[in-house]
Parts: sequence; C-alpha cells; structure tokens
Amino acid sequence: MADNIGQGYGQVGGKIMWTNSGYGTGAQVVENWMVGGNAWSIYATKLAAMGGIDKVKAIMVQICVLSTHSDANVRSMITAVRSHVNPGTHIYIVGQPQYEAGHTCSLAGTGGAEWTDTEAQAIAKDSTVNQDLTYLGTFNLDTTKGESSDGCHASASGLTRLGNEAKAFWGN
Repeated sequence: MADNIGQGYGQVGGKIMWTNSGYGTGAQVVENWMVGGNAWSIYATKLAAMGGIDKVKAIMVQICVLSTHSDANVRSMITAVRSHVNPGTHIYIVGQPQYEAGHTCSLAGTGGAEWTDTEAQAIAKDSTVNQDLTYLGTFNLDTTKGESSDGCHASASGLTRLGNEAKAFWGN
C-alpha cells in the first residue's frame, strides 16, 4: 500500500518522495520489515540505485498489516528502519489508508486499517520511539467511488487520491 502512495505521488507530479519504479515492495507487511525481515534487500537495491544512504534525508514507513496487529512488531520495524538509515534521518510514519464508514479491508482484517492509523499516531507520540519520527497523517480511499481495485489497494483513481494526499503533505 505504500507502493500505492509512491506511485500516486509520482503520477500527480510529486518529486520529493523517491520513485517506486522498480522498488517491488508489493505484499510486504510489517513482519517483512522487522529486524531480521526479508524485505531489506529490496531496500538496499533501491538505495544503491538512488546513489546511496547519504541521499536519504527522510523516509516514509507505513504500518501495513495482514491479520496480525502487534505493537511489538511495529517497534521492531522502526528499529530496523533506523539501522538502515543514517542517524538523524527523519522517519514519517503512516498507517494503511482509511476507508469509508463500514468498509473493511479484508487483508488487514476487521479494524485492521483503523488499528494501523491509531498505532502510527501512538508511536509518533511515544517519547521512547519518536526521536526524528513524525506521524505524517491519514491517507484515505473510498471504495464506493471506485478508489480501490480489490477493497484494500488503490485503483487508478485511488492512486490519484493518495498521490494528491501525499502532495499535500510534502508538496512537489
């Protein structure tokens, strides 16, 4: 779902966030990004293609979950992020997109999408975690308007919405 935000941001002309082109983070959830997770090789490849660790001054981390909703896993993910960036690199944390009232993203399970956003806000407020970490804000999709292709991920119009929301946070 972070890939949806990156793709949408690029499509609406955003230039601050790195391109998701070739990044290949689809189907990667918190557990893949924790300490010892198997997704970090993807990050290393993308980082090298961009010119290395010194090019990254900030990173967006999304709490993307399947049915497991674990504060300990999210904290492990933040620890892992910090070990893959330079000291002082700012972390922006977000939850999964939020949906219209009554809709459940089947992949995240009942209350899952809401949990991720609440968890992102709580982590950002936690003084034991929040050094160089900020809650970026809430992203939204409305499935009744066709903004989701599968009830969770963005459709073409959903990419535009997510991209515009990211642009509102970062600008061009």
